[in-house]
Amino acid sequence: MRPIKRLAVVVTLVALCGCRSGFSRDDAARICATLQACTPDDFWLFGDTMTECTTFNGVIPLPGSMETSPAITHGLERPLRDIYACLLAARGDCEKARRCWAQSGDPGTCAPASGFQSGTCAGTVLSGCNAAGQRFATDCGKYGEVCGTAPYVFGSFGSCGAAACPSAGAHLVCRGSAAEVCQGSLLALVECGHLGLRCELPTDGGDAACVGGASCDPASDPAKCEGSVMVRCTAEGQHVRIDCAASPRRRQCRAGQCVETGNECTDRRASCVGGILSFCQDGSRQHFDCAAEGFGACAAGRCTAR
Repeated sequence: MRPIKRLAVVVTLVALCGCRSGFSRDDAARICATLQACTPDDFWLFGDTMTECTTFNGVIPLPGSMETSPAITHGLERPLRDIYACLLAARGDCEKARRCWAQSGDPGTCAPASGFQSGTCAGTVLSGCNAAGQRFATDCGKYGEVCGTAPYVFGSFGSCGAAACPSAGAHLVCRGSAAEVCQGSLLALVECGHLGLRCELPTDGGDAACVGGASCDPASDPAKCEGSVMVRCTAEGQHVRIDCAASPRRRQCRAGQCVETGNECTDRRASCVGGILSFCQDGSRQHFDCAAEGFGACAAGRCTAR
């Protein structure tokens, strides 16, 4: 039984799992509407659509997929949970929303306007200039973490992490049932139990890894469903099992993947009917009253800032 060592493999698997949210379905919609109204040029980072933002996993933890017991912890989960809670309270008031990104006080203006992905580290503080030319900053040290650089699909950017990757010659270890994995200059923690595996440290040396899945051939063993359980063969030749039903969202297993709970819609285009924003959330049609939720009008498939 070969261990899963490649972070890319683990990330792919985790992105397919159903995830428990730290915010309710309605609260996720309120947070995402605030992100779209107040930071439109940076909204692509949060899924680019209300459907993505409120339902799916993205390159960073999104409001609709924040987990109370994450399968993989990158380090941005705790800072973003506080920021999202602040945005939830702002509800369309962009002056309040912009302060959420600087933790306290007026964030002020800055240049060049680069986007949230442009953050850099100064000690434990991650800061930068968003696409609207407003400063953002978070102190990773507040969460007992460090600041470093993590790779993502579009390159790399500054991030908070559990710790810095160990120096050359040191091995990655188990932290309880979680395995340490290097992600750029930072450590990420993979909860092996979420994949139906366990964390083991090789007796002959080497890095800790998730092990225990049955051997398989990825070329001839397609993903499948066993009831609500998704079974996949990794590129490392090891079966992983994820119970879709263990999540409040994407609880069904179909064609070898966890899919949306509802079956009312699949499109990702939002529309306005009067002042009501309509969009697909977890497979069901969501109707969001922009004005009643504290925003301006509904226009061009989005709530506007008030």
